[in-house]
Amino acid sequence: MLVRNLFRNYLTGPIPSFIGKFTSMQYLSLSFNPLSGLLPKELGNLTNLLSLGISSDNFTGSLPEELGNLTKLQQLSASDNVFKGKIPAYLGTMTNLEDIWIGDIINGVSPLAFISNMASLSTLILRNCKISSDLGAVEFSMFKQLKLLFLGNNSLTGKLPDGISSSLKVIDFSYNQLTGSIPSWARQNNLQLNLVANNFLLDTTSESTLPWGINCLQQDTPCFRGSPEYYSFAVDCGSNASIRGSDDTIYEADPTNLGAATYYVTGQTRWGVSSVGNAIDAKNIIYSSQPFQNVVDSELFETARMSSSSLRYYGLGLENGNYTVLLQFAELAFPDSQTWLSLGRRVFDIYIQGKLPDERVIAVKQLSQSSHQGTSQFVTEVATISAVQHRNLVILHGCCIDSKTPLLVYEYLENGSLDRAIFGDSNLNLDWVMRFEIILGIARGLTYLHEESSVRIVHRDIKASNVLLDTNLIPKISDFGLAKLYDENQTHAWGLYEMDQALGIVDPSLKEFDKDEAFRVIYVALVCTQGSPHQRPPMSKVVTMLTGDVDVAKVVTKPSYITEWQLRGGGYSSNTTSSYAWSSNPELSRQKEITEVSLQVR
Repeated sequence: MLVRNLFRNYLTGPIPSFIGKFTSMQYLSLSFNPLSGLLPKELGNLTNLLSLGISSDNFTGSLPEELGNLTKLQQLSASDNVFKGKIPAYLGTMTNLEDIWIGDIINGVSPLAFISNMASLSTLILRNCKISSDLGAVEFSMFKQLKLLFLGNNSLTGKLPDGISSSLKVIDFSYNQLTGSIPSWARQNNLQLNLVANNFLLDTTSESTLPWGINCLQQDTPCFRGSPEYYSFAVDCGSNASIRGSDDTIYEADPTNLGAATYYVTGQTRWGVSSVGNAIDAKNIIYSSQPFQNVVDSELFETARMSSSSLRYYGLGLENGNYTVLLQFAELAFPDSQTWLSLGRRVFDIYIQGKLPDERVIAVKQLSQSSHQGTSQFVTEVATISAVQHRNLVILHGCCIDSKTPLLVYEYLENGSLDRAIFGDSNLNLDWVMRFEIILGIARGLTYLHEESSVRIVHRDIKASNVLLDTNLIPKISDFGLAKLYDENQTHAWGLYEMDQALGIVDPSLKEFDKDEAFRVIYVALVCTQGSPHQRPPMSKVVTMLTGDVDVAKVVTKPSYITEWQLRGGGYSSNTTSSYAWSSNPELSRQKEITEVSLQVR
């Protein structure tokens, strides 16, 4: 197997250690999944890897030393996780690396000198990595291929280098401790350079070298010191013209299309904005043609500014005192455009909290046009589903079909989805006892749908994002009866089961758990995925198996959907020819295309 692209597949749990057996693999992308736990040292066995993507997951711990074995690696994307400790020194010996994305390391102090021998670098992103070093420790003129350099949000000191490679087009040194003056290379045409929030000494020459206003965006904010002029400002983000609000507030225009490392200060020096990061597309201002109803000053919501990494607005020359900051947002959805697709939206992904006239709090979901049903069929099905009520099912109040993208109106559940509680930024700490009760609740809800309701409903898309938690952590299944309208996304634990490592899928953050209960949960899940209906137990029996009242049958057959998935070209088949192209995500921005790939697994 040469390629495994699992980008944005909603995979959960840790990376299994048996991944180290795929030693012929050259490209592995696991980014944008709710994966978690430590990186297995067995990744170091993949010595033929050319590209490794593990960004925007939930990995913890440090980058294992064994990754230093990947001497052929050309691309490493490991940002937006919860890694700890230093950036490993062995990266400096991996001289074939061309693109590095590492960010958001939560502790540990790293030097920058490890990059000194990495002459092949084309992209280097080390944002918020706790790098504490004098910038003079690196000779930046030696990087003849380097085009993009992001070193913002660190603790870099010293002066800007006297010279840089002419290949550099985008540089971010923002939010460091840099001092001194601005060198002449900053005048290069087509160079994007963000130096905000440092301690540079800026004279008239320096200010003329850089875009207007950089002196006002240093850490000591020297503009208007001792003589403030303003006590408020308002901005209509991304707009081409100023707008007067209904309360007579003047919202200033914000039309400048900012690049990957740029800033802008208004001519009146009233406010500024800084943007860092490669935008999803060429523009970082988006426009909505959708009318906004039932809002005051709806024209304020027709534009928005996007940034893939950091977007900051600064008020300048303000009087000392306490201020009220008012941020107004509208949810912009573009189901018919490339913008919508590039944001990676799923079928149900837009949640809006509101209230009905009777004061009931509700959650509204927008339904994508990927539904294949007509309006009348959709309404009939929603009416059927809304009549189904159980302690472990989300209440569906109704729907709205006035637009091309129907809306579903659900009860509002304060603790959000189960996947957010386990993998996201939730403050809930679910121990094993709580999780086992949630599992039982889900099983009881499915039992009602399958066997007890007057209308038999098969969910077909049970996953953590489709389970919501109320204030008492009672699980409630959502989207039942609708999942059959959409493509399915399947993951499995069969490989671990075959290797007698079934407990490897248990969340490593659980320091204590009942192994017998965990085994039962895993075995029941595998029994429920058997191909023959005669091998799958009814949900009422599933509940009794989970509680231990009935023994769990031994799993002996590979779940049929795995075999079907493989036959469709998605899995472990030998001598299978396929076409593969990288997804449009940051770690794969160079758009490498691979054709005629032979998938071979031993």
